[in-house]
Amino acid sequence: MVQKGGIGMVEQFMYFWLLWLLVIVVFFFINNDSLQRGSLVTILLIIACTDIAMALDYFIIHMNVLFVIIYGLFFYARTRRPFFTALYTFICALFYCGIRLWEKTTPVLFVIPSFFFIPFCIIILLHFLCTSLSERLAVTFVSVTLGYMMYTFILFSYNVHNELGEYKLFIHLAIIVLVLFMTHLLKRFFTYIRYIYVKIMTEHSL
Repeated sequence: MVQKGGIGMVEQFMYFWLLWLLVIVVFFFINNDSLQRGSLVTILLIIACTDIAMALDYFIIHMNVLFVIIYGLFFYARTRRPFFTALYTFICALFYCGIRLWEKTTPVLFVIPSFFFIPFCIIILLHFLCTSLSERLAVTFVSVTLGYMMYTFILFSYNVHNELGEYKLFIHLAIIVLVLFMTHLLKRFFTYIRYIYVKIMTEHSL
């Protein structure tokens, strides 16, 4: 077993805080029993396996990355447009890899902290490409993880980085998922308010 090292306390705090926040959101706001159980088990496995990794020569792979990919494939099975979902995943993976490399080479250009800037850019891209929450979640989990793997392998080829599974990946994923889920809930809430308003106005006009 290999443990993570050299990680700032801020990243570690955000990692655990956001994952436990996701546990609360999933427990109280997801009504589908199978989806709720699967999501809770996945998040708890990610938390439990935070410091569990395997070493392949000089390269270290953390187990929680594998759980994210498996969970993302679960959403892939629920999508109705597999070709377009795969295409959007490829686009977002390249985008995430590119923006992480940009952050690595010229961090001074990031006026907004990358913890918020990178997820914000991914969320905007997802809203342009995808049509449903399930599709956005499928693309998010797989594309961000694949983009991160591409980014890590590029750094590894230059002997800059040798770990697959840093905290920042999960921070980005958690922020994206939380914002997507809250946006979905707000849209449903305003749709319901609009329905009530139209119903009241229709009854008054009769």
